[in-house]
Formats: sequence, C-alpha cells, structure tokens
Amino acid sequence: MDPLGPGRIFWGVYPGDRGDGKTRPMIVASRRTEILRTGSLIAVVCSTRFGDPLEPMEVRLPADPEGRSITRLREDTVAVCDWTTEFAASDIRETGGLVPAPLLREICRLSGLPFPSER
Repeated sequence: MDPLGPGRIFWGVYPGDRGDGKTRPMIVASRRTEILRTGSLIAVVCSTRFGDPLEPMEVRLPADPEGRSITRLREDTVAVCDWTTEFAASDIRETGGLVPAPLLREICRLSGLPFPSER
C-alpha cells in the first residue's frame, strides 16, 4: 500500500448513511504525522456521478481510462467538498495516486479544511 499523506487517494466504504455503502475513492486531507499518531484521518469523499456543469462544491480530478494520470483514477471523478469524514486508516482497502497540490489546496479551501502543507 502506498504511504498515506495529504492528497493520497484511497478506496474505502464511507462510514455513514450517505453513499449507499459502496467502496468509493476518497482523498486524504490529514498530515502523515497525524495519521501515524492517531490511526485515523480526515478525508474528502469522491463520486463518479456528477452533472455538467459541476456543482460549486465539486472539483474534477485528473483521470485516464488506462490509469496513467497522477491520481491513477480510471473514471471521471469529482471531489465532493461538502462531503468529508473521519476515517480509520485500518479500514482503507486500497491506495491510489495523488491529487496535485493546487487541486488539493482548492479542495481543502472549499471543504473548510486547513491545507496540510507536508506531503
């Protein structure tokens, strides 16, 4: 599994009622040191279902059908910035690529989360 830190994409089941209990991508919005200390992280939840134009709280992430983008996402995906959660690192099923720093900064701003400057 790739190391967890700010901007890392991972897959897990959102631990609440929203999202139909399916495995979905999420973005780490916590510093690595905090994750190691507590065993949990703050995540911004993502979705592959969205409209055009995007909602004000959605940010499109780089994707490529072959998984050749920095995010390693294969489907068009948005970060849903008003959908955040605390997530146990032990519940992560798989890790992926990274969200570029400028996009992570925008996602954190829209989510009301501090930008975790360390990678």
